Amino acid sequence: HFAGPAPETNSEPPRGPRGAMPPKSRSSVAGGPLDALQSACKPLKLETVSPEAWQVLRSSEAAFSLDLEVDVDHITAGHLQALATAFEPLALGSSAEAAEQVWEWLGQSVGEGKAKGMPRARALLSILAQALGRPDLLAVAGASYLALLAAEGSEKQWTALFQPACFRQILRALRGLRRGDLKQKKEKAEAGDDGEAEDAGAEEEVDSGIISSVHARELLNKVAWFCAVRGLASSSEAAALAVDELATLVSRPADDAVAREAASGLVGLVARAGGPGEMRRAASAVLRATMPALLMTQERYTSFSGAIPRPLQQARATALNLACGLVRNHPELLNPSPWTDSQDDDAAGGDDADQPPKKRGRKDKGEGKKDDESDEEVTQAAHEIAEVVAADGAFAEGEKKVRRRRPRGQANDDPIVALLELICVLTPDRSEWRSYSTD
Repeated sequence: HFAGPAPETNSEPPRGPRGAMPPKSRSSVAGGPLDALQSACKPLKLETVSPEAWQVLRSSEAAFSLDLEVDVDHITAGHLQALATAFEPLALGSSAEAAEQVWEWLGQSVGEGKAKGMPRARALLSILAQALGRPDLLAVAGASYLALLAAEGSEKQWTALFQPACFRQILRALRGLRRGDLKQKKEKAEAGDDGEAEDAGAEEEVDSGIISSVHARELLNKVAWFCAVRGLASSSEAAALAVDELATLVSRPADDAVAREAASGLVGLVARAGGPGEMRRAASAVLRATMPALLMTQERYTSFSGAIPRPLQQARATALNLACGLVRNHPELLNPSPWTDSQDDDAAGGDDADQPPKKRGRKDKGEGKKDDESDEEVTQAAHEIAEVVAADGAFAEGEKKVRRRRPRGQANDDPIVALLELICVLTPDRSEWRSYSTD
């Protein structure tokens, strides 16, 4: 029954002249990132976006709601989740060829409908911006937008892709994870709970159009992931805004998990800040922004009787771990460097800045003598007042203030020493707070 071995066949494709292989096609591999992105964009109907929507997005400032008059009623959360899933592999180390194919496809025009001559990237950004204005789509639209920014090759067209209005809308949605102000208990509790403040969790800040707490937590995870993968080194203003929002979540979190996730986002911002100088500036900004949590001074008052409230202690622990982690990850922060700022000389104004401005105009000799005599009298009176004040040890309200000269010498850029100095200066004058600051 065995017919013997089958004849050998040449399975190689036909060769061209001189045995050359045919050129490789730039078409995407089946099941690759480009195919997944094309399938995810199909239900979004990019052809329905008008070019005017892109102009409105480019000119919009930090609005509380984004309304580009783009129809997104046909878009569901599942559609945007599929879009985020299609972009995520590009940020996790995909091949450069696959990323190039994706950006080449997004740079081509839609070719039909209102967006006939509009690049697909602009139409997609307009749809995501409109979805960010709807509470039911904000979380998944924000995740899709962050995945788009984190994709390999996005830095080449960052100016067009990064829209401050969209990023501010994402950060604003995280405000629902803040806790409310702490309140003193009206009646003292029993068995060692005297004076503890209760957490006003029911009075969390609720903004118009805010998303639910569950969706806000998912979005916070995406923001922390984006900061660790891409960062905001190309947008200093957005980086400063992100530091403020995440530092507030460290100081006033709804729970410990929110504080830890926000702290991880701050660590990512510092790690992805850029060069050594940018890293030092980012670390200094993070340390300064989390200082209220480190000192437990984020509340409007510190008149809590008895023990320090537990939420303040938890926020302090998170901020302390964050500061220690920055020093461990970036030990060069311990080395002071000379402070170089071209604006220092302009701000100081030289030695002439300490001199009072001279009055212009002609004076008669008699008037000049009178002025000199009056100036001598004023100077003598000022010296007499200064002696009296020095003898009494107090400053009089009507005393003439003496302008201090700007100290001469080269300043140092030393964020760790500055942090320790701020701890010494800003700690509340209460034994419990001073004890924690000493530790």
